[in-house]
Amino acid sequence: MVNFKRIYLLVLLLSTPLSGFSEKKEQELTVLLETKKRLLPLYLSTANLKNSQFKPDFLEALCTILRNDLNHNGKTTVMPKDKELEHLSLQRPEWGKKGAHFVVQVETKETFLKVTALSLNNQTEYVIDHFALSGSLHEDRQKIHALADALYSSFFGEPGIAKERFLYTLKTNKEGSGTSEVWEADWDGENACQLTHTGSIVVTPLYIPVKGGAPTYFLYVSYKGGEPKLFAAPLKGGLAKRISNLPGNQLMPGISFQGEKVAFISDVTGNPDLFIQPFSLDSPLQEKAFQVYALSSAAQGCPAFSPDGKKVAFVSNQDGHPRIYLLDIPVPGTSRKDLRPRLITQVSRENSSPAFSPDGTLIAYSAMTGGTRQIWLYDVRTGRESQLTEGPLNKENPAWAKNSLHLLYNTTNEGFEEIYRVHLNDRDPVKITKGPGAKRFPAWFK
Repeated sequence: MVNFKRIYLLVLLLSTPLSGFSEKKEQELTVLLETKKRLLPLYLSTANLKNSQFKPDFLEALCTILRNDLNHNGKTTVMPKDKELEHLSLQRPEWGKKGAHFVVQVETKETFLKVTALSLNNQTEYVIDHFALSGSLHEDRQKIHALADALYSSFFGEPGIAKERFLYTLKTNKEGSGTSEVWEADWDGENACQLTHTGSIVVTPLYIPVKGGAPTYFLYVSYKGGEPKLFAAPLKGGLAKRISNLPGNQLMPGISFQGEKVAFISDVTGNPDLFIQPFSLDSPLQEKAFQVYALSSAAQGCPAFSPDGKKVAFVSNQDGHPRIYLLDIPVPGTSRKDLRPRLITQVSRENSSPAFSPDGTLIAYSAMTGGTRQIWLYDVRTGRESQLTEGPLNKENPAWAKNSLHLLYNTTNEGFEEIYRVHLNDRDPVKITKGPGAKRFPAWFK
């Protein structure tokens, strides 16, 4: 019999996921886009679901959610069901012979789950006992996401993202007039809820970061008054606040990772130029925006801050094609002749929507590739450009998860616009939205 260390885990549901419990941590992630990075096999065993007050189909639904979370976390792949393994004791050495790196066993007792997980890499067993269920799939779905994150954290010593939610817009047509509102959903597209009710067109939502905590506000552009303007609104309902008093159009906002600056495009000078404005939810209209970059012969677009807030990536067509440039953010009053934006996309053309990964190593963007828009990656360390996605669908608006491993993007084909999720270790996309309407502009909290 193999002896394993046993560790009991306390799952803090719907709060910050557990930090690592494993003695051995994974090596630093290396992004190799030419080949898939090997995912570690995990066996999910539903050993006993009979001793429960809940119906079998409800419990099976929860197990399906857990399976999906573990199968798409970017590090593990769930093995197919095997009758021989289904009731095998965790202490048996056969697990290693079957190729499993991890084993997760789920049992029920009355209104609780008991989850026992085994890491064969460091010979440690983790136990999550008295995991309370409510019987509501809506509520317990989020608890299962938190459970998946706790397991991920235990195995790899870093936070999971299954408990995260994302923003997007949903465009619908009613009686000949189209409206687009902001929605929020779980990372798998479920538990979707509408956040805005403007009765107009709303685009490009973003979470407003809060230092050391979860966001409570989000940013968006609204066309309700005719011209596009920037607004901030609470996630839990309440009045929206306009955040810039510039005249004209304000579009394509990007917010710093610290939540202290907002970049956007404005035509207040008669040309689409890049502006940055200091930002505070306490007094959003008190700070003045300053022009960062302008060329009378070119249009600028899609600004995105670097994680340290010192640089901004943006799109400019100053050489005849929309491509991505990187600029050190100047102090107000800096002469235009002293600005030195650096062109970073020299392989692909027709670029849009740059987005920095939270670790600062990659910039994701959309680019025309053989007649179809695909998601590309620019490696900040090497200057290398690599194509991430492929296939017939146009793909736009990439958005990073806070682990710098997962991306969301939306497709744009003949009105059937959906949001997909992909991670760098696999690159097989998963469609996570469904139903009528065009889903666009996904945004993850980082």
